[in-house]
Amino acid sequence: MQLQLRPTPLLIALVASLTPAAMGQITFTPPVDAPAGGSGTIGILEVTNNGNMGDQNNARTSLFGGGTRITGTAPYIDFYNSDGTGRFHNNLSFLSDPSTAVSGVDDVNNIATIYRGTINVPVAGTYTFGVNSDDGFTLAFANGTIPFISANGANGAALQTYNGTANGAFQFFGGRGTADSFAQITLPAGNHTFDFTFHEGGGGSAVELFAASGNKSVFDNTFNLVGGQAFMGGGKAFGTVGTWNYKAISDGNADLASMISKYNNNVPTVGVGGLTPGGLVTTANLATIGLQDPQNANNGGHTGGVAFPGDTAADDNNFGGAGRATLSIAPGQEGLYTFAVYSDDSFRFRVMEGNVPTGSSSGDVNLFSASGGGGTVSLNTDGDGANDAFGTTGCCADSFGRYMLAPGDYTMEAIFNEQGGGAGFFVYVAKGNYNTFDPNLFQLVGAGENTEVLIPAGLQLVPEPGTVSLGLLSALALLSRRRRA
Repeated sequence: MQLQLRPTPLLIALVASLTPAAMGQITFTPPVDAPAGGSGTIGILEVTNNGNMGDQNNARTSLFGGGTRITGTAPYIDFYNSDGTGRFHNNLSFLSDPSTAVSGVDDVNNIATIYRGTINVPVAGTYTFGVNSDDGFTLAFANGTIPFISANGANGAALQTYNGTANGAFQFFGGRGTADSFAQITLPAGNHTFDFTFHEGGGGSAVELFAASGNKSVFDNTFNLVGGQAFMGGGKAFGTVGTWNYKAISDGNADLASMISKYNNNVPTVGVGGLTPGGLVTTANLATIGLQDPQNANNGGHTGGVAFPGDTAADDNNFGGAGRATLSIAPGQEGLYTFAVYSDDSFRFRVMEGNVPTGSSSGDVNLFSASGGGGTVSLNTDGDGANDAFGTTGCCADSFGRYMLAPGDYTMEAIFNEQGGGAGFFVYVAKGNYNTFDPNLFQLVGAGENTEVLIPAGLQLVPEPGTVSLGLLSALALLSRRRRA
């Protein structure tokens, strides 16, 4: 007699979840422990340590057993670990990311994830859903019963039969670096559930889900993340910045190390008036750092500079300055920020957690990356083995340093030196990842500068009780400036 094993419900579900081929039919029911999401939230199940994740078949199989299973919620799908940061910069950490904040370090690999939620569609019509991902994904609405009408994008994204519905899913099957894919679907007004599976094999890992009204084949500035409030690349929405407490410093040598030492030790002025060599010349409270010497300005093409505190009627040389300002990042404003500094001559810039006393070697926020001209370098100011500052060893170019900032309070510090010739010192910021200066994206960092309205997403999750209606949010969105990534 031949013994036969009675299939268990889990085994039946597992077999049913498998896709026979990349372009074949998909039969899939979410695992019972995958959260469905709720008011204003997306449910997440992330599975690790369950073999190699090379494609969506591997992901669907992995979601049904083995490995380490982590559940959670999020207000939108914009998860980043490494590789490109995608179209938006609201970056959240993957649940299995061992880092305490998004760091850009490749330490999330071979994961399978399902995101589940419910969107509210206020007006029936055609909508385009976009996915920027590294690696693959599958998106289906109402368990696949609402078919997509078309798809396009990088590296062969396509529509698939899903639970018996032709074109019931939008899928990129295998692996890729961060790239866009788009699909169009006609949705009735009302609430619609969605299931979105994602896999990450090796290397970079990132995924975003965004949407816009209408039929679109390329990304433009009408797209926003599904759910939450979105920062598009280059958006000027920024944290709350206090005034810069700035100290002008004089020195016969005026190298950067001397400026840092005199600032940290609060060396008193020697002599009387002007830029007499010896120490601190004057202090000032500044809204921004956009400074130049009117008698011999070198602003690098930047506009709006004012005279250095302590300026004299002469072409001032052998001096420097240092300033600190507080920065508060509210929930929803977290993500990658690029600080751009122009100086003649050298400078150092860093971001520190909390209210750090002058003279402290603390540099708590690690530098994500740095680039630019003028001998741009990454620096370790606190001896912990990680770079926390960026700067230059000479004149004169834009330099860029990037920091991943979580909600909380920070202290920014900027120090520069001027030896001879022209003089200028400018500190800018933009939300996102940038390597070149664009005056339409960057703004001077300071009090009163950061006033742009946050842009509500085009399609919201089913709202939490008491939230503003989507119709009002859409009206506000039309009044806000939107910028492309």
